[in-house]
Amino acid sequence: MQGLRQVMDWLIKNASDAEVTKWADNKPYQAIRPVYDLSGGRAGFSQLRNISEFHNPNAVNDHCVEILAELVQGRIVIVDLSLGSEIVTQTLSERIVTHILAEANNRFRQALEPHRIQIYVEEAYRLFDRQDFNKKSADPWVRLAKEAAKFQIGLIYATQEVSSVEPRVLANTHNWIVAHLNSAREIRELGNYYDFTSFADATLRAEDRGYVRLKTLSGKYIVPVQIDRFAHGAINQSRKAAGLPPVAAAMNSGRGNDTGQTEVFEPRPEPFVDENREEE
Repeated sequence: MQGLRQVMDWLIKNASDAEVTKWADNKPYQAIRPVYDLSGGRAGFSQLRNISEFHNPNAVNDHCVEILAELVQGRIVIVDLSLGSEIVTQTLSERIVTHILAEANNRFRQALEPHRIQIYVEEAYRLFDRQDFNKKSADPWVRLAKEAAKFQIGLIYATQEVSSVEPRVLANTHNWIVAHLNSAREIRELGNYYDFTSFADATLRAEDRGYVRLKTLSGKYIVPVQIDRFAHGAINQSRKAAGLPPVAAAMNSGRGNDTGQTEVFEPRPEPFVDENREEE
């Protein structure tokens, strides 16, 4: 970066030279010049200032590359988009998904074993907004919803606004966990998929914690289910079923389970692969 800055400084300083002027009359140079010499006003610096808080001067690699590398090793990667603006949230998330899909497609074309990755999206209406989707010819989230199974990528998303989610994403959702919704409009939208209309009253009125209507790809019917809390004991039961050793719980001041203890998740060296996992 320092070398690039020195080159740009030299070009700007010698901009009146005939040879430099001839070379500088190209669109790529003219596109980046305003950022350095303010020839286009303060627009360049203003745009950088809006995203300066997200810049890490110590970063070495593209964050998309680093995130995928962690996922391939079976680790959990949390990308917090809650502090960014809508533009930052949309741009950053789409760059990450686009990179994951590009790498998955490369492995698919080379007939290599796919990396099994699970993606979880909270507050999905911010990323799957149907109005934004209509403005784009090709959205990476739609492509992920359609092609995730081919690449062995699972997608789980959570939202309270079904009507805001792009229909193409909803149409490619095979497993549904529907808890309480307090909006008749959202329930009517939900009724467009499978037979959730039959459970409209229960979805609107039942507020029992953990009580859901469950529809899976392998199941023929929608089934009312009471889901237990995924506490420390449940975690170890799942690990035991997967052939993994249990993890210990440590006392601290963080949010705890029913015993007053906080769960500790130890990184495992190899990702657990569930051959019967269904796409969410």
